[in-house]
Amino acid sequence: MAVDLLCLLRLHLELAIRAKGLLLMRKAGFSVPPDPDFNERFAELRHLERIVGPTARRASLPSST
Repeated sequence: MAVDLLCLLRLHLELAIRAKGLLLMRKAGFSVPPDPDFNERFAELRHLERIVGPTARRASLPSST
């Protein structure tokens, strides 16, 4: 369970940093090609979220509100 939680945190952080970078690049006028691994990463994120469960996920990830 702990390893899955660490993987979830790593992947969540990785996707958040990637999204922020893409937004900044688009704002600066760069054309950004789509990420070929996008669907795989989000599928892995959903899988890890199911494994970890809602309680551990709420306790570990930052609140969106």
